[in-house]
Amino acid sequence: MALSAEIRAEMAAQGLTQGKLAAAAGISREALSRYLFGTRAMPIDVYMRLSLQLGLAPHELMTRAQKRDEQ
Repeated sequence: MALSAEIRAEMAAQGLTQGKLAAAAGISREALSRYLFGTRAMPIDVYMRLSLQLGLAPHELMTRAQKRDEQ
C-alpha cells in the first residue's frame, strides 16, 4: 500500500487526476483505481509506465515508497 500511497501523493503534487494518469499510461481509470486502492495487484509493466508518466525513474518511486513504509 505504500507504493499506491506514493503514487497518489505524486499525482496530487502534480495536479493529476486518475483519468489523466491512466490515459497517459494506456490503462483505464477503473484499472488504475483498483491498483491504487489495493483491490488488484499492479503488474510490473503498468508500474513502469506509471512511474515514467509521473516523471520518476521506477527505482526512485520504489525508494520513496519504501521510505514511506518505514515511517
